[in-house]
Parts: sequence; structure tokens; C-alpha cells
Amino acid sequence: MSSKKPVSRLRQIVDVPKNNSRDPRFEHISGKFNEDLFKKSYSFVEDMKNEELKDLKKSVNKTKDLKLKNQLKQQLETELAKKSSEKQKEDKQKLKRELRKNEMKLIKDGKKPFFLKKSDMKQIELTQKFNDLKGKVNIDKLLEKRRKRNANKDHKALPFKRRQMD
Repeated sequence: MSSKKPVSRLRQIVDVPKNNSRDPRFEHISGKFNEDLFKKSYSFVEDMKNEELKDLKKSVNKTKDLKLKNQLKQQLETELAKKSSEKQKEDKQKLKRELRKNEMKLIKDGKKPFFLKKSDMKQIELTQKFNDLKGKVNIDKLLEKRRKRNANKDHKALPFKRRQMD
């Protein structure tokens, strides 16, 4: 081999051990994810979020700069929306857990296992939602809004020619 021929840049003279990065979410060593345990362990984060929401509300009321105020309002609305969707998800899981617990109790008594369809599950969720809202909101108005929204969706789904009134 000639000494005048350059060594290629790709060739490594000394082998350097390669660092393999590991993502603990997908490693078996980390164990399985337990959402309930996670929520219990990191419940202080929820408290911190609530404190931040209070501070954000105060800062929205205090600020006089219109642009900053709108920005803070937008941030507050997104955080409130996240919080409400989280609460809905939690309620849904609680309901599922309760139904599963009742079903397991019936199976222990000797009944045949019965699994709810998604449509039945949605129906149960809606009834529970309306039962929770009974004291807080006028349900008739809420149902009327829902009917109008659904009618509007159905109306938009119709072909264009059938929509025209003669």
C-alpha cells in the first residue's frame, strides 16, 4: 500500500464505543405504565397548575395593555379547556371502572360475562352527564342547542340541490 494514498474519512482508526440512547417509555426495564399510580405520585403538579391558573386570572384582570391582555386571555382559555377535557376523561374512566367492577361482581356470582357496545357506553355517559348537569344548567336549553347543532350537521350533509327551497 502506498503512503501517498489518503486514508478515507469514513474509516475509523480506533473503534469508539457508540452511545446508544434509550427511551425509557419503550423499555421493558422501566416496567408498565400505571396511570393511577402516576396521577397519585405527581398530584402536586395538578396543584401547581391550579395555582398558575389563579395567577393567570389575576394577571388578566390587572393588565391594562390590550395586546398582552388578549394573549393572557387566550392562554387562560386554552388551560381551562385542557382542564375540562381532562376532567371529562377522568369521569369517563371512573364510569368504565365502576361498570367493570359491577360486571366482575356479577361474573363471580355466576352470571355470564356481558360487554357493553360502544354505542351503549356513549348512551350511559350521556345520561350520567345530564344527571350531573341537572342542578347546574337549564337542561332544556342545552338539549335545544344540541338538537340545533345536530340538525345543522344533517342539513350540511344533504346534497346541494335538495337543500334549495322552491
